[in-house]
Amino acid sequence: MLLLFAGSASQNQKVVWKSVLDSWHYLSLIYNDQTSNGIRTILILPLLILSMKIDINKYNPPFTLYGNGQIPHHQIPLDKLKKSGTIISIDGGADKLKSLKLDSHIILGDLDSLKKAKADYECLVFELKDQSKSDLEKSLDWCIQKKINTISLIGFSGGRFDHELTSLLLLEYFSDKIQLNYYSDHCEIHCFKGLRTFDSFKGQVISIFSLNLKTIIRTSGLKYNLKNDQLNSPSNGVSNVSMKDKFSIDSSSSIFVIQNYKK
Repeated sequence: MLLLFAGSASQNQKVVWKSVLDSWHYLSLIYNDQTSNGIRTILILPLLILSMKIDINKYNPPFTLYGNGQIPHHQIPLDKLKKSGTIISIDGGADKLKSLKLDSHIILGDLDSLKKAKADYECLVFELKDQSKSDLEKSLDWCIQKKINTISLIGFSGGRFDHELTSLLLLEYFSDKIQLNYYSDHCEIHCFKGLRTFDSFKGQVISIFSLNLKTIIRTSGLKYNLKNDQLNSPSNGVSNVSMKDKFSIDSSSSIFVIQNYKK
């Protein structure tokens, strides 16, 4: 059933879709009427009629998750944001994204740090209520459920260290489920198992870490190549150097690869 609460609309009516998933499972579509008397037409449709099973195929890749950490200043994460086909903001990250003159396509999280009411955001807003998980973990679960295969993480550094460390540990936790590319103002970080080849530049500082020191690692294109070797200590893989515009790493279990930006 469609409930019409008010008003008539002029021919010059401007339609602004603001889709909100609230705790009562209704989707509100708000039409701002441009008539002289300022009448607002509000349509409320039950969720069951619209079916909130989002077809993620209607959203364009590449996908980016934008966090509520420090706003990036380096050109690499800024360019990644600008080239994103779909930006999914986590909670208050949606407000910080606005300062970069960019808009969210979807907002996820427990929504406790949003500066405005849900209905004031011109995108889909989903409340993820499970307080036993961080907003990032819940959002990654959501992305995997929507069968998103690759996603960039931006805006998760420079804030509280425990939040930043949790974000990095989640890279490892989800490494066998989704390809995550983490961008800060200083470097990009990847966590994976198996073989991957990376774009690079000669002289780029590359560091390799593993939570399991028994991991077997093989590299090519680095100054200090590993040939089915193990890292003998947590700091053994720090400050390697790329020798050309690409390098490859193959590992028997999950590793972190850090590519530092050019100074």
